[in-house]
Amino acid sequence: MLASAMTGDESQRLDELRRYQLFDEGDAALVRLVELAARLCETPLAAITFVGERSQRLVARWGLPAEHPNESPIDSSFCNLALHQSTLLISEDTAADSRFSTEALVAAWPRVRFYAGAPLRTPLGHALGTLCVLDYAPRSLSDLQARTLQMMRDEVMELFETRRELLELRRSEALRQEAVEALLAAQNDLKARVELRTREVEEAHRRTRQLLERIGDAFIALDRNWSYIYVNERAAELFGRTPAGLVGKHIWTEFPEGVGQPFHAAYERAMSEQVAITLEACYEPWGRWFENRIYPSPEGISVFFTEITERRRAEQALQMSRARLIEAQRVAHVGSWEWDVAANSVLWSDELYRIYGVAIGTRLEGYEGFLARVHRDDSEQTKQVIGQALAAGTPFAYDHRIVRPDGSIRMLHTRGEAILVGDKVARLVGSCWDVTELHTTTEQLTRTVALLEATLQVTSDGLLVVDENGQVVTFNERFVALFALPAELTAKQDSAWLLGWLESQLAAPRPFMERMRALAADQSSVDMLRLIDGRQLEARSTPQRVEGNIIGRVWSVRELKPADA
Repeated sequence: MLASAMTGDESQRLDELRRYQLFDEGDAALVRLVELAARLCETPLAAITFVGERSQRLVARWGLPAEHPNESPIDSSFCNLALHQSTLLISEDTAADSRFSTEALVAAWPRVRFYAGAPLRTPLGHALGTLCVLDYAPRSLSDLQARTLQMMRDEVMELFETRRELLELRRSEALRQEAVEALLAAQNDLKARVELRTREVEEAHRRTRQLLERIGDAFIALDRNWSYIYVNERAAELFGRTPAGLVGKHIWTEFPEGVGQPFHAAYERAMSEQVAITLEACYEPWGRWFENRIYPSPEGISVFFTEITERRRAEQALQMSRARLIEAQRVAHVGSWEWDVAANSVLWSDELYRIYGVAIGTRLEGYEGFLARVHRDDSEQTKQVIGQALAAGTPFAYDHRIVRPDGSIRMLHTRGEAILVGDKVARLVGSCWDVTELHTTTEQLTRTVALLEATLQVTSDGLLVVDENGQVVTFNERFVALFALPAELTAKQDSAWLLGWLESQLAAPRPFMERMRALAADQSSVDMLRLIDGRQLEARSTPQRVEGNIIGRVWSVRELKPADA
């Protein structure tokens, strides 16, 4: 069921709607306009509607079956939604559009499948109804047809305005005739009526001025000689002047710096060509941005304008922020992505395109397109990770390889999280790091460490490595055998326990320990040691350096044969 159009100013809209109830149903001029709209938009149906408080009335119609009623409840009105649009409301397929799909006009006779409505707005901004075109089949409007429909809407409103003004003129004529008759009857009565009419006119002018002062926009009116005929307080405030100080003055005499600016050219064009113009530009003399909406008439132009400097600054800041983000991703080689699960649409940042070796803007073909770029050996793991995230709605992180179009393989680290709508995963978002070089380096380092470990174990000397603080880092099996280290001690690798055990195995530990404490960090040493079991050992130590910095010490111990002792 379509929502009601009631808003805070609905009573004002309805009052104005009643002022435009000037046409009989089937008015020939309006019927010609709706027929023309239908033919220009190439649709079989067209109508002009007025949307009241509880019902919608067809003021003019073309192509609709005779049995279709001229009045229908507002709850089933397509045009009710169009009242809130600044431009066209278009539904290219009402059956697939959640706003219309359940309506009777779609689900049952006459089964309308396309709708385009242009709101009919009065000069005060109130929407009376729409000029709309409809079709029994899904379709779209070309840009030309859309503009044409809006132009036809303007023609309808101009006809409404003309007839309303004519009606008011006739009413004024009736009042004047009544005044003449009253004059013949009594001059005093005429005087009273003239005074009353004068008050009414003054009140009308007062209400108009009050309306122009209450709107949020600045407003000026210029005659054909470019002199101000009206300036509201908001405009005077922006100019740094007073309304009285500007009315009657020439705009370009008062503001000569404006000549040659974009607004000057727009005013000239609107006046000469009699076209409405909307323009956003910077007024360079003030260094401030303004939006101008310029409306011409044979007597001059009216201009509504608003300062938009802060909005433009915010837009520029947003653009700069996005540029910095793109540059940061490029430098860090990090790309971001987003997957709309329901629509199966995937968005990549520019850097992620570069990581994948794909031209920026290439069509990604959804989730399947992503999987097609994953290395076949990592495809199942990727499906499992993504599937679990979809099922549980939880964050995830994993490494996987991709194959670029040129056949090269890259290793990526991917992190992501699920965005829930209700209890369902609506989107997955995340980032990818190209860790190919890190992965390669780590693999090489692992192989190197394994090789060093193997070398350490096969050497015939016992080896002990300590760090710069004297804490044990590692030792080999030969070292364990030389000092008969207990299994529980080797498992712990506790430095204090280990050094205590070694000291307990020496026949004369004190001289050796004193020499070790006195040994400078950059000195090497050679010592002959006798164990309590009578064996003699040669212990050599050398500082261990990395890029010139001492990071520890390596001890090499070998058992001396009796001939060497």
